[in-house]
Amino acid sequence: MLHEPIRVAVTGTRDMTAPATWSQLGIWRTMRKTRPDEGRMNIRFVLPVPGGLRIEDVGRVVSATVSAHEALRTLHPLSPDGQLTQVVTGRGELPLSVVDTGGEDPAELADKLADVPFDHAREVASRFVVLADGDQLLGVLVVLSPLAVDWVAEQMVRHELTGRLAGRWAARPPGGLSPVDLALAENSPTGQAANRLAVARWAEFVDSHDPTNFPVRGPAQPTPRWTGAVLRSARMASAAGQLARDLGVSVSAVHHATSAVLIAALSGRPVAVMHNMTSNRATRTEAECLGRLAQASVSAVEVAAHSFRQVVLHTASAGVRSYAMGHYSTSDVDAVVDADLFDGYHNSRFHRFPQPLEPAGGEAVGPDPTITGCQPLSFNTHQFKAEVSHEAGEAHWTLVTDRWYLPVSAPERLLSAMEALVVEAARNPVATSAVSFVDRLL
Repeated sequence: MLHEPIRVAVTGTRDMTAPATWSQLGIWRTMRKTRPDEGRMNIRFVLPVPGGLRIEDVGRVVSATVSAHEALRTLHPLSPDGQLTQVVTGRGELPLSVVDTGGEDPAELADKLADVPFDHAREVASRFVVLADGDQLLGVLVVLSPLAVDWVAEQMVRHELTGRLAGRWAARPPGGLSPVDLALAENSPTGQAANRLAVARWAEFVDSHDPTNFPVRGPAQPTPRWTGAVLRSARMASAAGQLARDLGVSVSAVHHATSAVLIAALSGRPVAVMHNMTSNRATRTEAECLGRLAQASVSAVEVAAHSFRQVVLHTASAGVRSYAMGHYSTSDVDAVVDADLFDGYHNSRFHRFPQPLEPAGGEAVGPDPTITGCQPLSFNTHQFKAEVSHEAGEAHWTLVTDRWYLPVSAPERLLSAMEALVVEAARNPVATSAVSFVDRLL
């Protein structure tokens, strides 16, 4: 049951109109391709409401958070010539809806509400709904447009709202980099020079690497075409942390290497070519920016007959090269690269509020993993799409595969092999072929 929403005042230091950032334009292209499932791309999470708080208290928390960050109170209308823009609202009101669950599962209700697409021309890029059971406030559903935040910024919003709800948030001085500031910098002479260099690196990459890992469609075209699964494994998180410490690389590189091995095993090619996401947060100013900075980049990882530990080191080196290609004008890269040719994708979602990993020296142990099916979008842009994060001491992998192209496409089977590969590499540093190990499991 939907109650009448209350109106929450939001204020800022300026009204501002600017072009969209390169990152926003990139995700906008993907959002348009996924219609009518666009709303499923909305970022969403539910935070508990501490006991004793009233709806007015939640409203003040929402007001303070949205007022503090331009990205959360920005419209994204199209200009008269059809270009995506940013319009920051310096003063206005935000509806705070209250929904009584009426006995419905709060998680299922939250997903239904979060799947509603944003009207970006008329609605700011953040939405808040209080879930209630009668007079009891169960939680706050936070829905954010992909135009407003990336994975890092999502965690920043989550962290701030949690602190404010608990009364433990110290106000911070206004200022810092905003998406509008970033757009202006991208269109400056310095920004344009950096863009030309990144575009040249993209052109060089596609001249040197075949982006299509799976060029041959299977003999059948089964329905549904897209199939997905989710793995949760504390054992894999522990093993990935151990490998990262042993090799002096990031946990992200370990997981990225896992996708590289699977792609090589499925394609029969010695090099895995992948789309991947680059955070574009190299400086402190960028790291503290609450907005969407991440962009798609590409990497080529030599797998061949190397051990998994060697593939991890290759992946870490490829990641450095990928980062140098990660900030660019989408339209300029489109002029030299057909992004749809890249059929492999990996995104490691790690951020500056990480859950602790297994202590150094600990063996990769833990309960048996869980693998459950998931319903992917009806349209996907990759034949192999993997996303991973660490949450509450577990590795969370989501894998979506295209049954038209992959000879072995059951994602549950692939995820099980991925976990076994990482755990075995942490336990046994003996150099055996990673692809051979996976082939035996598949």
